[in-house]
Amino acid sequence: GAVGKCASVIDCFMPYYFHTQLCGSEGSILDDKLYSSKLHLRDKAWTRLPVALADSGDVADHPYQDQFQAFFDALDKGEPMPLTSYRDALQTFRVLFAADESAATGQPVKL
Repeated sequence: GAVGKCASVIDCFMPYYFHTQLCGSEGSILDDKLYSSKLHLRDKAWTRLPVALADSGDVADHPYQDQFQAFFDALDKGEPMPLTSYRDALQTFRVLFAADESAATGQPVKL
């Protein structure tokens, strides 16, 4: 099994910041920094990755442009999205709501 968390906060007052954080039991990524207990890059220190951050606030920097274009193309053609269909999104939300219910009740939730 695995545990994951996905969060998006859009209701706070602060300057634009496109935050990326992936946390794992053997390593983590925080924006342009990597730490791994398996790769042994730097002991107890972050390794900077040579990547551009999407932090300007200009949508040209965002990683979603291709996804938005695919969405509009699918609408124009009357077809489902190629990688993220409505059915996939619905199943994702069913899993998220089941996880919330399980956390609240302390019981497994069958889908």
